[in-house]
Amino acid sequence: MTHKSYITEQLVQFIACDGLDWRSARSKLLRSNHRLRSSDMPTDEEIEHALREYYAIFCPKEHAETLKALRSLALSWMERFESFSPRLIRGVLNGCADRFSNIYLEIVAEDLKSFEIFLLDHDVEYEVISNPLQNRRDFSETIFFPTTTLIRGKTNEINVVVSVYEYLPIKPKKGKKPDSYQHPLETLSSATIKELKELINAIDLQNIR
Repeated sequence: MTHKSYITEQLVQFIACDGLDWRSARSKLLRSNHRLRSSDMPTDEEIEHALREYYAIFCPKEHAETLKALRSLALSWMERFESFSPRLIRGVLNGCADRFSNIYLEIVAEDLKSFEIFLLDHDVEYEVISNPLQNRRDFSETIFFPTTTLIRGKTNEINVVVSVYEYLPIKPKKGKKPDSYQHPLETLSSATIKELKELINAIDLQNIR
């Protein structure tokens, strides 16, 4: 095993088994080995691939059920936010998410207040995260709120993290070539309601075969 493979394996253990977010997992690994530097860390894509590989080997059925629950939950919120052109991004879309993961969405709103008013009108208690992209003219703010869903018979609390844009930045429809653990639709850089439905149905058909 190479040095980088060992580092990646440790990060996967922290994320998949201990439930740490990626930043906390990296910090824990750096604290535990003072010889490591941030530059030694694998890329996000390498971690994503390693997580998909881990789940495919050790808990394929359980992970498939977890992904379906998370995607169904994401779809239900996206349908509520339909007037804001929602798109799903990150782990729930690309297949590396687990029961500890957040659901990440992007929406379009004329201003942050219009979306906040929408949430208040629908009795959603939320918090606003300070803008991490101050120089992005199209980016307004990030909002998150907790929700719950059943995952393999147990109630899990999931955070929905919504990035609010004045207009959504143009992204390529498809990402890179899928790895051996991905469906082609999981390589989308972001997914609309229609595309997420297509993905859920495609995975269901794939699992039946």
